[in-house]
Amino acid sequence: MVDEYVELLWTMLVHLGYTAPRREHAFCWELTCDVDQLQLWPRRRRVARTSLSVLRHTRSARAFLYTAARGAATFVLDHPDPYDSFDRLMDLAESIGVRAQFFFMVGGSTRLDAGYNLTSWTLPRAIAAINRRGHLLGFHLSYVTYNQPERWAAEFRRFQEFAPNHLRRGRQHSLRFEVPTTWCIWDDHEMEFDLSLGYPDTRGSVAEPVTNSWCSTSE
Repeated sequence: MVDEYVELLWTMLVHLGYTAPRREHAFCWELTCDVDQLQLWPRRRRVARTSLSVLRHTRSARAFLYTAARGAATFVLDHPDPYDSFDRLMDLAESIGVRAQFFFMVGGSTRLDAGYNLTSWTLPRAIAAINRRGHLLGFHLSYVTYNQPERWAAEFRRFQEFAPNHLRRGRQHSLRFEVPTTWCIWDDHEMEFDLSLGYPDTRGSVAEPVTNSWCSTSE
């Protein structure tokens, strides 16, 4: 809406005879994906639970049968899990000429954190596919780390073990942030970008470099 008003104002100024050159802006796509869940059905019994939950909430036999059939196809016919969308997301990124950035979680103990672990057989396959196609890996911090430097550091060390060629950028889970604490934690670990916040001069959930005057290690 704000952009529309800016365009309207510019049109009015030109109509009234304003002739000064308009400042040009160069924009680029930053396609980022937080990987909160790897699989809808990590185990067979999850199919039954999900199907029954659908029936309870929708009261629809058709929806129940559809969900159960998709779950059965995943295990019996080796169909992709519904959450296994890495190839589709990479296809979309490549269609607009950018590389997708996938932010993986490596910890967390609340119900809002990752529903997978680093020993999952799905994880190395996803990582290999992302690397093979030239896309990028980033870091997604768990729910409580935004103001806990020790937990942040522990997750970062673990992340480096399974993704040594990662980007030095990422995002806090659920966009949790505490100023200036979170910035300082990122800055202390020499991270380049935090994408938890949006700024007036940057569109989307994208932040400027984390270096700032609040942090003791800042330049």
